[in-house]
Amino acid sequence: MAASTSALITVCAALALALAVSACGGNDDTSSSDGEVTGTLTPAATGAIVFTSQAFDSGDEIPVEYTCQGQDTSPPLSWTNVPDGTQAFAVELIDPDAGGFVHWLLFDIPAELDGLPGTVPKSIALTDGSKQAISTTGETGYAGPCPPRGQTHEYVFRIYALDEPLGLDGGGSARNVQEALALHTLAMSELVGTYGR
Repeated sequence: MAASTSALITVCAALALALAVSACGGNDDTSSSDGEVTGTLTPAATGAIVFTSQAFDSGDEIPVEYTCQGQDTSPPLSWTNVPDGTQAFAVELIDPDAGGFVHWLLFDIPAELDGLPGTVPKSIALTDGSKQAISTTGETGYAGPCPPRGQTHEYVFRIYALDEPLGLDGGGSARNVQEALALHTLAMSELVGTYGR
């Protein structure tokens, strides 16, 4: 009996620690060294969405054409196995190695889509109704990986399945969109690439 009580206490302590980390660790916006606002690692339910790119596999290097040293255009992305009740999607690209620097945040992607072609326009609103937030660069649209010379960073693409469109205007802050994502995310999956200069 004492052993089972000890095991239960251990499990409860682990759960409490996990909740504390998700509530505090890395979830507050910070500022980069030059004072720009950077993004958060938005807390969200992790689901079984399959999130891939035809351009690179998760864990691999991102091809140069999708970076600041190439054409700086967004890679093609695809997703499957989305949860029931999904009414819209959002896609985000962040650099955790730069304090959560937001490279891209596209939201209110129509629920009938199962991917994005490469070279998504940088406009505030797209013809399909999707909208883009202002990233840490101070602009809308995709800004490819561009780490300091001599460094290799990880870049995290995220797909969010949403219970409803966020209904926010395009051209607003990434912070506001991220806060709304935390309230409306049914599931989230990640695709991680690396890039160094």
